[in-house]
Amino acid sequence: MTIKGAIAAGHAQTVRAAAVILDEGGNAFDAVLAATFAACVVEPVLSSLGGGGFLMAGPAGGGEPVLYDFFSQTPKRRNPGGELDFHPITADFGSVTQEFHIGMASIATPGTCKGLFQVHRDLCTMPMGRLAEPALALARKGFTVNRLQAYLFQVVGPIYMHSDASRAIFASPANPGETMGEGETMTNPDFADTLDALTREGEDLFYRGEIAAAINRDCRTGGGLLGRDDFESYRVA
Repeated sequence: MTIKGAIAAGHAQTVRAAAVILDEGGNAFDAVLAATFAACVVEPVLSSLGGGGFLMAGPAGGGEPVLYDFFSQTPKRRNPGGELDFHPITADFGSVTQEFHIGMASIATPGTCKGLFQVHRDLCTMPMGRLAEPALALARKGFTVNRLQAYLFQVVGPIYMHSDASRAIFASPANPGETMGEGETMTNPDFADTLDALTREGEDLFYRGEIAAAINRDCRTGGGLLGRDDFESYRVA
């Protein structure tokens, strides 16, 4: 048996997504993208196309590694003077609590989507649509929430239970008023539709198309700061 690599993640389904791609002959970066898409479904507290991140790519034969910086960027627009949707919540980690701020004005320009497409162009060998298939299946058919993710849901419960739209995804069917618990089945078909569209239409859907337009509209009417120029000018470093 040939060992192709080691995979570590916060959910077994994230690991499986990467392993499937490696078994099909994909390289390490194909596996990373498949795992990231899957993590956005099964590990949504820490993984999101609406967030930002970094990827360090080391050449297999040696040489200088390359850092992809696609961290989120603060809005260009200053506070126009109106009322902002920006308020604190307390995240309870058990032994310690920490204050975070949520609301439309807390949103920064997401970099993850553009970063993943850049990595795909530079380093991957398999079609983006194939890399997204494990995540699409998980989002549509459902997956079992594990202990770690259930704990993280509890920590950020005040965020996930803040709005009707978020509760529709993260609220526990068995325990109203609480987030999904260990062993419960979770789906996210709207995310699946969005990811599917992105793999077919490309990153411009996010940064110049319908997604950017929707976020711009919501920010303008809901007390946020992001605008179309934030999305259109975003670059991966």
